[in-house]
Parts: sequence; structure tokens; C-alpha cells
Amino acid sequence: CPVGKYMLGTCDAADVPLSDTIYCPDCAVTSCAPQGQYIRNFCDGTGSEDLASCTDCAVQSCADGEFIKDACVSDSVADTATCQACTVGGCEAGKYRPKCDGDDTADAVWEFC
Repeated sequence: CPVGKYMLGTCDAADVPLSDTIYCPDCAVTSCAPQGQYIRNFCDGTGSEDLASCTDCAVQSCADGEFIKDACVSDSVADTATCQACTVGGCEAGKYRPKCDGDDTADAVWEFC
């Protein structure tokens, strides 16, 4: 079956003539909301059950001075989020780097004053 669907039914080679009653219904969960969740047991088209569910990612926020790298978004199929240290210092004249407070999902970039 295509991604986002699962196999339902049977394919019985013992039947003569060959009997194929496989259907490909849609999986109930194809995205999650709010951000911070991922699709656990994502339907990849090869399973025979719809076990997909929205699960909270282990990393929801980080400490001050860190950002959430690879944060879970609505269509994530794995929990890959980690905390990573933000880049500090090294600003060019006329620019500043906003504070990295642990809730950001990307490293802070320079901004003009």
C-alpha cells in the first residue's frame, strides 16, 4: 500500500483461483498538532494494522542558552529532537544576536540594531 495507508484483508494462495482481498484504507493519524508531537508507528504502507498515534516528543524545551534542534513538527515520524548550545558572540558591528531562551527551534541569527 502507499505511505499513509495500511493493508487490510488477506491474500490466500491456497484458494483456487487465487484470492486477493487486500484493501488499503487511510490511516487515522497522518499529522499531529500541536507542535512538539510526532507520529508514532507511522503507516508506511507495509503494516497490517493502523497503530499510528500522536506522541509527545521527549524534548519540549531546553535550558537558557540552548535551542531545540530537529524539533518535532506536525508530520514528524520519529522523535529526533535534542538540545544544542546556541552560538554566542562574534557579532558584526551594527548587529546583535537575540537571546536564546530554550524554546527556540533554531539557533539565533544576527539581526540589525
